[in-house]
Amino acid sequence: MDSRISPSQFTQTEVGDMFVVRNAGNLVPSSNHQSMDFFSNEPAAMELACVLTGVRHVVICGHSDCKAMNRLYKMHEEETLMELKGSLHGWLCQHGIASLDRFIELEKNNFKNPLQFFEKNTSKKFRAFIDPENKFSHVDKLSQINCLQQLENATSHAFLKPLLEQDKLRFHALWFDINTGDVHCFSNKKEQFVEVNDHSVEELLVESDQNIFSGPNK
Repeated sequence: MDSRISPSQFTQTEVGDMFVVRNAGNLVPSSNHQSMDFFSNEPAAMELACVLTGVRHVVICGHSDCKAMNRLYKMHEEETLMELKGSLHGWLCQHGIASLDRFIELEKNNFKNPLQFFEKNTSKKFRAFIDPENKFSHVDKLSQINCLQQLENATSHAFLKPLLEQDKLRFHALWFDINTGDVHCFSNKKEQFVEVNDHSVEELLVESDQNIFSGPNK
């Protein structure tokens, strides 16, 4: 929901090309948080787009200097935890804590080991190295982790299971660097976010027709 970012501008799309859902922290509630008494906009939008309208590509887009991710990062500092109250705090606690847990896991390993993400309705998975060149801040690292975690959350919903099993749905992760204007796309082949430029775009376009989640033996 950052006012500095225009999805249609950096994706070079026109009116009618995309369904766009914007929220604090680019979070997608997992099916674990859905019940008959409570539903949220993000899964509803996915069902409308993918099941009813036939959209075949879902893109989760995070960005640098994210205020929501900065708040989430502070939640693992005990002294600030009680200061973060209200709707944003509840939203992040409910749907962002898995991303924070992954960050803490990676931080303990000095950001060297890869993280593994799973497609919830199948046995498919992928690995990800987060900022292996150590170019970004801890909050930006968390933002990249969160972007990938939301792919896992998104695939957990039962209404997507037939599309996932038939390999009719593609998930992608983009990450926008506000400071430079660069767009980074997660590459399954490279197992990390790759800057989209003249050297990488052709290979990334080929990957866009493949499922980001690989087979069960990877």
